[in-house]
Amino acid sequence: MIATRVVVLGSGPGRRFEAFKEAAHRAGLSNIVPLAYGQKPDLRPGDWLRFDSPDESEAAMQAVLDAGQEEARRRGFPCQSPLSSAQLAFGLRALQREAVAPGVYLSASPDEIALCYDKTGCAAHLSTLGIPVPQVFAPPPSFEAFLELLRAQKRLFVKQRYGAGAAGTMAVTAGPKGQVVAYTTLAIGAAGPRPIKRVQKVTDRKDIEQMFTFLHPFGLHVERWIPKAGVDGRSCDLRIVAIRNAPPFAVLRLSQGPITNLHLDAERADADRLFTMMAPERLDALWDTIAKVQAAFPNSLSVAPDIAISADLRRHYVLEVNAFGDHIRRMTIDGRTPQDWQIKHMLEARSHAA
Repeated sequence: MIATRVVVLGSGPGRRFEAFKEAAHRAGLSNIVPLAYGQKPDLRPGDWLRFDSPDESEAAMQAVLDAGQEEARRRGFPCQSPLSSAQLAFGLRALQREAVAPGVYLSASPDEIALCYDKTGCAAHLSTLGIPVPQVFAPPPSFEAFLELLRAQKRLFVKQRYGAGAAGTMAVTAGPKGQVVAYTTLAIGAAGPRPIKRVQKVTDRKDIEQMFTFLHPFGLHVERWIPKAGVDGRSCDLRIVAIRNAPPFAVLRLSQGPITNLHLDAERADADRLFTMMAPERLDALWDTIAKVQAAFPNSLSVAPDIAISADLRRHYVLEVNAFGDHIRRMTIDGRTPQDWQIKHMLEARSHAA
């Protein structure tokens, strides 16, 4: 029997929910229930449980953080901080696992969502499957050890292992005379480093050391900084939305610096501006990688990898995979939004299973 009720566990009502509900209505589904993390789903066999981000609701975010606090503390991560990303990741997995019920169709596996939130674990998973990722380095135990690694590699990205949305990210480069420059979403305040929603350039070595030392307890993911292709004199990369049995959606992200998240003042552009610069065989290799990423998460209807194309346009690398990256506005393929394609696949899968 085709599911007629869809429960969306995320922020409750909000922009993401409305985009999905509108797509569901276009498909003839009317019983779409918004639910925030912290509220217990009342699920029945045949329902579809869609997991979504809690980021549009302070109450949902707090419920997730509360659910992840015990595991985060047990594993030695700081809690109740704006950068408590491990706490957030552990809380999501706990609440999503609790929500799973017999006979319910899931939009994604809670464990696969958790893997997306674990940058180091996700990179290892993709690499094992032959999917190109930036080289990952063991987190240096101190800033001096980090500088030693930086001198050898010249450019490094420092991220929170369980981070999202570039929170606390640092792109660091070493100059020929020992100078260090960081592009980061941290700022030094009166109480020490704090996250900000913009990218700034930092050249003071003491400030960079303070930021690195501040981030270290949250768990680090350190990777080689890939020099990215440029369009119109700006650095760029791709956000791809890969949906099972659907053509991939692609958005180009243009930035004056190495951090390209759209909410950090990067500019969204037509991906064809980059694709037309690439040789056909390089573009074919990119589509092959996208298919492999989708296959790497077999129990997830949709995943959204971020992909860097190298400056010479000859190679590409999967930077990370987003579990909730399908909220792309004003974009359709064959008249369907990403949500339309997901619902189409869900209905077809349930019809075949009936």
